[in-house]
Amino acid sequence: MSTALELVQEIEKLPPSERVRMIDRVIRSTIKPDVELEKIWIKEASARWHAFERGEIETIPYETVMARWGGDALGGGHSILSPSRKKFNHFKPIG
Repeated sequence: MSTALELVQEIEKLPPSERVRMIDRVIRSTIKPDVELEKIWIKEASARWHAFERGEIETIPYETVMARWGGDALGGGHSILSPSRKKFNHFKPIG
């Protein structure tokens, strides 16, 4: 059986999209979601999306968000988003 270090080294050889899939599987197999909390977040995300569609939410350009957070939303200076994903904006309430 491989050691954790050997597994990490093998994972690092994978393309980023495959690494993300692997991380997702490990997290989902390790941490079971709180069903009630998931329902609350689904309701909140839906409400935010519908507010955006109705024009009640002002968007903030990607570049503005990245400039504020030093390169990415996590503050690490490296964006995990592909260039094509950079066209999406972040939301903030109007008013």
